[in-house]
Amino acid sequence: MQHKNIIITGATDGIGLAAAKSIAKKGYHISLVGRNPDKGKKALEAIIEHSGNENLDFFECDS
Repeated sequence: MQHKNIIITGATDGIGLAAAKSIAKKGYHISLVGRNPDKGKKALEAIIEHSGNENLDFFECDS
């Protein structure tokens, strides 16, 4: 498998979270971008539980 890095904005809920869960199952490194660090932590935990992929980062970013 080719190593891929994926960046998903708005990944703490809704479509962004669903996309992150789906992509994480493929084993890619995923960087989540969101405004709320608490929601970011919960999203990371949910993605790891769903996919088993721990190759994730969360970046807090507010425009």
